[in-house]
Amino acid sequence: MSRVAVLGCGVAGTVVANRLVRARRRVEVTVIDGHGDHIYQAGLIDVAFGVRTSESLRRDARPLLDPLVRLVVDKVEGIDPAARRIDLASGARLEYDVAVIATGSRNDRGGIEGISEGSRTFHCPRQADELARELAAFGGGRIVVGATRLPYRCPPSPVEFALRLDAKLRGAGRPNGSRITYVYPIEQLQPNPAIGGWARALLVERGIEIRAPFQIERIEPGAKRLVSSTGEELPFDLAVLVPPHRGASFLDSSGLAAGNGWVKADPRTLRAGDGLYCLGDAADLPASKSGAAARYQAAAVAANVLAEIEGRTPSPDYAGRAT
Repeated sequence: MSRVAVLGCGVAGTVVANRLVRARRRVEVTVIDGHGDHIYQAGLIDVAFGVRTSESLRRDARPLLDPLVRLVVDKVEGIDPAARRIDLASGARLEYDVAVIATGSRNDRGGIEGISEGSRTFHCPRQADELARELAAFGGGRIVVGATRLPYRCPPSPVEFALRLDAKLRGAGRPNGSRITYVYPIEQLQPNPAIGGWARALLVERGIEIRAPFQIERIEPGAKRLVSSTGEELPFDLAVLVPPHRGASFLDSSGLAAGNGWVKADPRTLRAGDGLYCLGDAADLPASKSGAAARYQAAAVAANVLAEIEGRTPSPDYAGRAT
């Protein structure tokens, strides 16, 4: 019986684990997750606008996993690919034949000076709840919306937020002359050029000012202004920003992250080393960090894990599909 360890129970990890056990091969699948629950990330923007609560987006991971999948709720502290061993926060160690890294991404709120004190975000349940309360009490003024660094999960989300906020302000009669400025670290407004062009046209149509490229170097909470890497200053009354993202911290300490917090994987097979695969937000791939991309990657990873444990060559079948 081959042992497969899946790290993370988001979209990527859940789909891989279920596909593996449902293939009816001689494989024992263990999913390890620090929380043991699943959060529907795409719904967090609804939380920010008071349409849903963050708790309504949370599901226990166990019912989402096939009964044949073993779930271990524990934090991964490290992985040793040479020894094929995973170290857990509880002190337990788990040996594997093949490991699948599907640990997603995390907000790096320390990645830019002043970002925690000077801005809000909807890219985390707690902070989306806080933003909802702040928007409900907001009296109007200058609002900056955008992203700080690439890559980040759900690439269109800042554009969607800006457009929905604009509609909300229009409905309220634009209190105190409220206006929105959209900032983005690259000129095309989205990693995908086609979506970037569409986004620009919509923002211009709505009268939303665009500052791109605008690489935020720091935020000055007291002065309420953003300062770019070129020294450009942008004042605000409210800043709603996608913070920098990184992979799980243990990937850095285990030497698996490629200097940018993400695991380098073959873009066609998603193989990240001997007995090791990586997909979803955790992977350094030329694909969007989204649930849709993770779903397609999961099909390729599950097939290649089965190929590897059966002595076959992994297939280069993943072509970057994300929609």
